[in-house]
Amino acid sequence: VVRSVRSDGPVARPLSELLRREFPDVAVVDAQPMSEQVRRAAADPKMNADLALGFGLFGLGLAALGIFSVLSYTVSTSGRAIGIRMALGATARDITGWVLRGAGRLVALGLALGLVASWATTRLLEGLLYGLEAKDPRIAAVIVVVLAAVGFVAALLPASRAARVEPVRAMRGE
Repeated sequence: VVRSVRSDGPVARPLSELLRREFPDVAVVDAQPMSEQVRRAAADPKMNADLALGFGLFGLGLAALGIFSVLSYTVSTSGRAIGIRMALGATARDITGWVLRGAGRLVALGLALGLVASWATTRLLEGLLYGLEAKDPRIAAVIVVVLAAVGFVAALLPASRAARVEPVRAMRGE
């Protein structure tokens, strides 16, 4: 049975001691000031939000690492194609654009699939969101912009490596 007592001063401890002394067969559990009860009740959603933020940042880092890794591998295995393009007159800027366009296609595909999956699972996500709507287009737009920017940044290093390929060495397979 939950009971509350109003008071202007701290009464949780003296009241608990009085109840234990007068009613030894009644268990007094978790006698706390209301401010502490409110703080504890708010701690769970905050902890969930902090955990979601941590997992989200971890996932964002994994996505960036994945894009970087796939493009690095693609650039390393496309040395001949890059060398041929450069031998035929492609500039470093052309090669960088070629790699970034490939990254853009990967990121766009991932974003499209992610948006479809997120819209399909909104009923599951609504219970986890506090103060937000699961189908808020502004939030979706921010997420798309952030993920696209992360994808672009992750693609810059492999693109710059591809632009520095020497055509003769690439054609020889070195």
